[in-house]
Amino acid sequence: MMFKKREISFLVVLFILLCGIVFFSVKTINANEVITEDYVSHQSPTTGITKDVVVSQDICASENGLMSISLSFGTYRRINNSTVYIVITDTESSEEIFNGSLDASELSDGGTEEFAFSPIKDSRKRNYTVTVYSDADDANSVALWTNTSARASQININGVQSAGNLAYIAKYRPFAEGQGTTVFIALSVLIVASIVLMAIGVLRRDNKYLKNIMLCSASLIAAGTITESVYIKWIGSADFIHGIIAQPAVFFESAIAVFAAVYIMLGLNNDAFVSVMNSALSALKKCAVILYIVIVYLSAFFMVVKEKEGCSLQFKWLSCFIVGIVLFMLYLYYNTKFKTVLKEHISAGINSLKQLKKQSFIKFFIRISSYIITAGTVIMLPAAFWFYSDSAIVAVFVFAIVLVVFRMADLVVNDGKNIDYAKLFLMCSLITGFVFAFSGPLSSRITFDDQIHYSSAVKAAYLVTGKEITEADLFIGSTAMGTPDTITERAVVFDKMIEMGHNKLPYTDTGSIKLSTYSYLGYIPVIVCIILQRIFDIPYYIFIIMSRFSNVIVYSVVLYLGIKRLRSGQLIFAAIALIPENVLIAANYSYDFWVNAFIGYGMAYFISICQEKTEKITVSDMIKIAAAFFIGCGPKAIYFVLILPFVFLHKSKYRSLSEQKLFILLCGITAAIVAFTFVAPFLSDSGGSSDLRGGEGINSSEQLRYILSEPISYLKTLVVFLGEYMSLYYAGLNVASYAYLGNAEAWASSVILMIIIFTVFTDKNEYDCFENNGVIRLMFSITSLGAIVLACTALYISFTPVGHAWINGMQWRYQVPALFGLAYSLGSCRTRCGTGKEINALLVFGGIFATTFFSYNNAYISIIAGTQ
Repeated sequence: MMFKKREISFLVVLFILLCGIVFFSVKTINANEVITEDYVSHQSPTTGITKDVVVSQDICASENGLMSISLSFGTYRRINNSTVYIVITDTESSEEIFNGSLDASELSDGGTEEFAFSPIKDSRKRNYTVTVYSDADDANSVALWTNTSARASQININGVQSAGNLAYIAKYRPFAEGQGTTVFIALSVLIVASIVLMAIGVLRRDNKYLKNIMLCSASLIAAGTITESVYIKWIGSADFIHGIIAQPAVFFESAIAVFAAVYIMLGLNNDAFVSVMNSALSALKKCAVILYIVIVYLSAFFMVVKEKEGCSLQFKWLSCFIVGIVLFMLYLYYNTKFKTVLKEHISAGINSLKQLKKQSFIKFFIRISSYIITAGTVIMLPAAFWFYSDSAIVAVFVFAIVLVVFRMADLVVNDGKNIDYAKLFLMCSLITGFVFAFSGPLSSRITFDDQIHYSSAVKAAYLVTGKEITEADLFIGSTAMGTPDTITERAVVFDKMIEMGHNKLPYTDTGSIKLSTYSYLGYIPVIVCIILQRIFDIPYYIFIIMSRFSNVIVYSVVLYLGIKRLRSGQLIFAAIALIPENVLIAANYSYDFWVNAFIGYGMAYFISICQEKTEKITVSDMIKIAAAFFIGCGPKAIYFVLILPFVFLHKSKYRSLSEQKLFILLCGITAAIVAFTFVAPFLSDSGGSSDLRGGEGINSSEQLRYILSEPISYLKTLVVFLGEYMSLYYAGLNVASYAYLGNAEAWASSVILMIIIFTVFTDKNEYDCFENNGVIRLMFSITSLGAIVLACTALYISFTPVGHAWINGMQWRYQVPALFGLAYSLGSCRTRCGTGKEINALLVFGGIFATTFFSYNNAYISIIAGTQ
């Protein structure tokens, strides 16, 4: 009897699912009629179209599935006895799409006539020429309505460009019927199965099960519904949506829901099975929430990037963003581990606020204010992107200052001696870097050779993104525009970037592309952003900011992880890393940030091992240190010598003699491999090639022969050059430099230099008095100087005319990787600073941040704000 009940239950479930499939299949048929439109309103008529007048215009289709174009006619409020002819052709191939005629006497004044044809599957971003002519004379002519407020005039009358654009409506049917039907059926199965699952939960009165299935079903149905709407609108214009969103989001979850419904129905009296299903649904619930969040972001993102003009869609994206954040927090809440940690932090935060309120209202006010300003800044950022302009840049600049001031005040006043230098560095670096990335011109020529670095990143991304680039890629990869630093120039660049980001070209510069190229490691963040831009068609201005800031994130996080490990010297590393020129380079296209970050991390990690009193170095530590240097030296192998001091780690820091030998061997092999990548080009260069940027008279082979034959002369040149290159005067010219955007005043450089010198000689404590510290500090000094000498020699060979008495191209930024070890090696471990941690934090982080923003405002932001 029980078996029959189960059979009946099974049949009932199948019947309900079948009904759902049939019902929603009817919906699918209607959904195939979904049509999207491009609409240009009419304002004024053209001249009358007679037998001597031909009106034409190229119309760019915004979507796939172009199925009709409608035009608005003006009849001058009369009956016109003539015939109007309309021809629509593919502009590129000249293929005729439509050829027809209208009886002008049947046209109404201001009326719209639709010219339909078979949907064109691949119409998106293709141009179609609409040509209209007539057999009328002046007395029987009609006119076409135009829109004269359009940004660019495209209408042609007798081959001559005239003001305005045709008023037209372009309709699209981008929906792929066969694939769409299966998606809708799967979605209907999901909805019906979810209803059945919830009904079972109600009947069983199982609250845990019901809570799981309700959240799970709600998320999956919402995900499927959003997928449905995105699928209808964009399936023709982005085929990968079907693979990335539709199938995983609908088919997989539908199948799970069906099987869960059937098996739970069959096993109503099997408590063990229900328990298992509860666990499965609990896991599925978390996946469903994540899935919903992802689809909300993706679908909303498509809405924005496909319709860049139109605030309603942008506000819709913003609302979806907020909903996504809320749902993500909901998911985290249901994650038990996170929930426990979150409760502890919230409880600690509330208790801290209560204590502060009792102790001091000022402290309480500062902390609350910092929280509110932080939340406000986070909410403001999406709006800054959607309404990107010079005003938005100034607003971001001001918000950044207010945020840092209040957050730093909160940490200094309320944390006091427990203040975390590493977190302060991370905050200052990310905020400063974002301001640089967001405010910089949407072009190259901001920092040194950024156009070359961007072109190299595009070349590497070619391996993944295919055989096309955009005109915007070529624009950024050239110096034709110079550095736009006026409001007018910036507006021109913005318009160009939006327009050129859509124009794709075949990529032919592929001869030197090699996936294994070691130096391409430094382009990984930008390469990832280029790939994402190609996949999701991100607006180019957003892509530029995003790709720049990706470098800042890598730079800040990697150095933060290194600084966090240090027991002493945190301020030294942070002060060097926050030098304005270093952060500006990280916020633009370059690989110097990569070198600085990973070498700085490797140095900090090694020093932290030395500073530990009792802990020994482990194999994991060895691998991390060697890997950091190997990764960091990829773009600039010249710094391989900086790893050599590590072999002098005292034997007491090892757990065994074999591990000491292992670390020495690992350092040696790493240095040898990196050195080989540096020397190999010189060994293989028999033709005397050189860097073309250096000018005439440069020959690498001849220069190398000169050095070997005249070592004393070259040594004199090197010593004279280093005397100026490593001087405080030269450093003062560069630490507060904003490259092609402008230079800071002399006082700004002096302030930052004094702060760095202060940290070098005062940021010491008992942890620096480790065994063998004298030898290691000496080796840091020697290898740092050695790396700079090698860099000078490399540029003398490849960038300087043969026998020249000076070294060309050796910019100050090339000594930054060597500065970490060199700065730490100076001073004495017995030196103590009498000021407290909070004063040091204000002096170093507050001083550098204030100087950076004040000088950046004078050099650049004031131009944008119109105060200069």
